[in-house]
Order: sequence, then structure tokens, then C-alpha cells
Amino acid sequence: MIRNQLFSTIASVRTASVHLASAVVVASAVLVFAPAETRAQPLPDSIVAPDAVRAFIAQLGAKPPQSDEKFVKQWFDPQAFTFESPDRIANTLRTARTTSGGVVFVRAEQRGSSPWLLVQAVRTGHERWIPLFIERQRLVGWDVRIDPFAGSAQPPALPSQPVAPDSILPVVRQWLRWWAERDHWSGTVGLAQGDSVLMVQGIGRAIREQDVPAAVDTRYHLGSANKMLTAVRILQLVRDGQLRLDDTVQRVLPMYPRPDVGNRITVRQLLTHTAGLGGLFEHPAYKVKKRYGSHIKLLEVLRDRELFFAPGTAYRYSNEGYLVLGAIIEHITKQSYEQNISEHILRVADMQGWCDCVTRYDVTQRADGYSYHERDDPLAVNGVVNNRWFIGAEGLSLGGFYATAPDMLKFARAMHHGRLLPDSLRTLLWTREPVAAPAAYGLGMVLNSFEGQTAWGHGGGGGRSGIGVEFGALQDGSWSLAVMGNRDQSDARLLYVPLMRFLARQTLAGR
Repeated sequence: MIRNQLFSTIASVRTASVHLASAVVVASAVLVFAPAETRAQPLPDSIVAPDAVRAFIAQLGAKPPQSDEKFVKQWFDPQAFTFESPDRIANTLRTARTTSGGVVFVRAEQRGSSPWLLVQAVRTGHERWIPLFIERQRLVGWDVRIDPFAGSAQPPALPSQPVAPDSILPVVRQWLRWWAERDHWSGTVGLAQGDSVLMVQGIGRAIREQDVPAAVDTRYHLGSANKMLTAVRILQLVRDGQLRLDDTVQRVLPMYPRPDVGNRITVRQLLTHTAGLGGLFEHPAYKVKKRYGSHIKLLEVLRDRELFFAPGTAYRYSNEGYLVLGAIIEHITKQSYEQNISEHILRVADMQGWCDCVTRYDVTQRADGYSYHERDDPLAVNGVVNNRWFIGAEGLSLGGFYATAPDMLKFARAMHHGRLLPDSLRTLLWTREPVAAPAAYGLGMVLNSFEGQTAWGHGGGGGRSGIGVEFGALQDGSWSLAVMGNRDQSDARLLYVPLMRFLARQTLAGR
């Protein structure tokens, strides 16, 4: 399985990035049923690349027809090897078979451009959906979807109609109680109406091994939600006349290691993920546990990187692009990225809990993350484990810093009051990039619609990461919501999306 991008956004963003990252969890039955082989269905006629799909099913069986190395060579498109070596993909297949006892095929569906396979693990009986990502009739990756409600009731629905103003908070607290009474999610939820913080509530445990509860001031790994702060700092440099959005990378960052690439891409394209750059964590030259010390030093990782498409012609969610933005900030200001954010955003917004906690284990109220170990348990048939194996060695402009739920609500307040950017530049952040239309992306902001109202914000984390943050605020400033979790991002969205829809309905009722 190609490793999930660590910092990511909502499902539409991930799907648009050449289908190489995890998306939102889907509702799928994961109960143990009668033997799966008695229910197996043939591949539908709509399935793309049926030969590759059948070969994949056979290879994950208890007795594969060929070695994993031969299978990878025959059925994986060379594009996959940009992110994972053939040997590593073969090892992942082997581990999946060993931990599951092999899988039995149940049925398949075509969802968009991806075939989805429902399989059952022989050893444990767990059922899993496996999306396959296809290019030129061959595989470029695969992933696993896990239903967090397996064996239990689905969460209750929030009211579909507006409620009385004094009932909003009781309704939300009652709904969150369902999550608190079960181990489906853990984290802190912050809710503000205008400038007033109505609620900050911890659910479950911040550190499971030590039974430390999630609290108001618990710091959570932001994942890609930190990209918002990077975008704001870039726009501040534009405000101050130190940068233009249509400047080329090579003009503002002359030490960029590929002048032939740097002369073709602009700052605006980096912000909107339309520059043609790709991921960082899948890059063979990047060492996740190495401390590079600065974004400028980390640029060397990109020396051999080719563009995936002509800049400005397509959208591909890119951590590399935001790494370059961090280097631009450092070069122009002659200060570290962290100093920039601390002086020009955190101090202004009074965000006291934000920190590079991955380099400071002494920081109090720091949550650990929990998920299935992607390498040791590819099909997620064993229990969740601490995600320290997954976490990088330093916070970066593309993600990796920590913050509290109150911090994110303060960020929303500072944005809405124009304390970080003037209205004209703030509007740019909240303007959708046409090329990124399927992903609803602006300049460093995800722009979602809830009950016909636009919310700006950003998520962070992903599948199998133990990082799950979703933050958003309605553009009219009426509501802001921070769902800060230490489980996967898809789990955080199970709380965030219904809550944002509920809050948007209350706004419509007040007009």
C-alpha cells in the first residue's frame, strides 16, 4: 500500500491528488458474517482494469499464484515507484497476507475512477474495503477503509431543523455525550458563536497508556491544518511589499535546487496546489526522522523532483509546494519559519498553545495519536497503536505543529476582525482556485459549503495516521468549530461535518 500522505485535507482534496492518499472513511459493514466465500460475487462489468483487479485479489489470498516481487513488476505502473520502491510494495503485500491469513474476496464496486474491493481476513473475520488506484490498466496504489462503528450503533442524527437559541449548546453537548460514552473518537471540541466561545470539551483520552484525559488545553498535532498559517504569512509578505503572488519561485528563492522548475512555477500556484509538485513523505530522499533544521536545507530533497504536470494546468495536493513556501518565508525574512509564525500570527491572535511539540517532549498537555500501524498491519486487523513511529522529527510549514482547540477559535476571531490580513487579501484566501474546483481549494484554505453557506478552514491528518483535525468557520463570522482529535482524520470528520451542518442551519434561522 502506498503510504498515506501525512498531512492532508478533506476527501475531495485527497481524491484529486492522483488518488495516492487516503479519503474519508466510508460506511461499510465490518461485522463477521457467514464465510465470505459463500457470498462472493463476480466483478461487475463496470470495473476498470479487471485483469489487474483479479490479479490483486489472487495475490492477497492465502496462496498467491506468484511471488510478490513478480506481481509488483507485472501489475504496478512505474509511476507507483516514484513514491515506494518495488521491494517495499512487495513487503507490504507479504505483511498484509501474513497478518490477515490471506483474504477472501466478497464483492467489488466501481466508485469514480477507483475499483473498491470488499474482502474478508481469513484469520480474524474482519471485512475491509480496499480502493485500488489505477493508471494505464495497472496499479499505482491501494488503501484500506475501516468502519469505526463495526458492531455498534451509528451515531444519532443532529436536528434537521433549527432549534431555539438557548437549546443549541445543550443539543451539541448531548450529541457529544454519545461519542464520550464509546471509544469511537477522542479529542477536544471547541465551538464559538461570533467572538464568544460557547464550549470547549474534552472527550476520551489524550494519552491512552497513562489514562490522561483530553482537556481544554490539550495540544493536538495539526497535520495539514498548519498550511493555513503558512498561507497567511505569505499574504502578509505580499501586504508588506516583499513578495508578489505571481513571482516565480526562482526569483524569490534563488537557492531553489531546480532552476528549470523554479522558473516555471509561481507563489500563487504553490498556495493553490497547482504548481505540479507532489508529496514529500513518499519521496525516497526524505527522511521522516531526520531534523533538517530549516526549510531551506530541506529543499535539497527536491533536487531530483520532476513536475507532474505543466504548472497551472491541473491540481495535485502538494506538501512539497508548502515546503517551498516555508523556505520562501525563511529566505525573505531571514528568520526561521517558527519565528515568523510566532511573531506575526500567534502573538497577534493570542494563540498560546501552538508549538513545535515534536521537538519538545517536555511540553505539557501534548496528546499522542493512535491508529493502526500501516507497515506492520496493512489491513488493520489488529488494535490501534501509538503513532510515534509515524510522526516526523520537526514541525514544518506544510504541517506538523501542535495547537489547542481554543487556539484555533482565536485564529478564526483574528481572521474575521482583520487583525492578520486586510479584507482584500483575506478575500483572496477565500477565493476558489478554478483549476482546483473539485477540491474547493483557495489560497491555503479549503472552502466547503454547509447548508448553502461557505466555510473556510483546513483539516489535517489522514488515514492510518493517528492525526485527525478539522477546523472551519462560516465566512460571515457567525460560527467557528475546532474538532481536534488524536485518531484518524476520517474519524474527526464524522463529528465535524454534522456539527457544521447543524450550526449552519442555526445561522439560516437567524436571518
